[in-house]
Amino acid sequence: MQGVQHLNLTIKGEFNGKRAKLKKISCNNGVFTERELLPDFVHFILVDSVETLDFMIAPYKEDSIRLTCFYPPVDNMPLFTDTVRLDRHKILMETYTPGDGFDIPIISYTSGISVQGGIWFCGLRDSKVEPRKWYEKYGIDDYVYYTIRLEEDKPSSKGTVYVKISKQFWGLMLLYQKYREQATLTQAYKAPAFPLGAF
Repeated sequence: MQGVQHLNLTIKGEFNGKRAKLKKISCNNGVFTERELLPDFVHFILVDSVETLDFMIAPYKEDSIRLTCFYPPVDNMPLFTDTVRLDRHKILMETYTPGDGFDIPIISYTSGISVQGGIWFCGLRDSKVEPRKWYEKYGIDDYVYYTIRLEEDKPSSKGTVYVKISKQFWGLMLLYQKYREQATLTQAYKAPAFPLGAF
């Protein structure tokens, strides 16, 4: 399928149940805008020392693409989906260089460094320049990149319902989904409501 790109991203660290917040940062004419990708009631928890996020982009409309992040990748469950303006001179690219803040760049949809006769993507990726400075240093514009920020998972206030996503709970949710499907197929009994409070 033309225009489809895929990138498997592995992150390593001592996560120990930390909450991961994902953000989209867009550069347009050198002006940066930021947007959180997960609602505040979604707690995305990293439990292993090695975690994998699977990114895929595919054409969506004539002038745009859909970027979807899957977690865990083996189950093909979308964590978030974002729509970005299509540009044939851009690729989905990992970002290696963090900035000064708590948000760590993990992936981008960008052009590369302009060189005589082409675009140098690897030069940009390996330049050790954080994505927020690409416009200033290389004149690259109209790009997006995505960041991850880790923080302690604080419980929501009493009486607040929230959704926790992690490898531990994902398996339980899939098991429950299969249970519900089986109950619907057999019509032997009505499955109980999903116990969100159990998580």
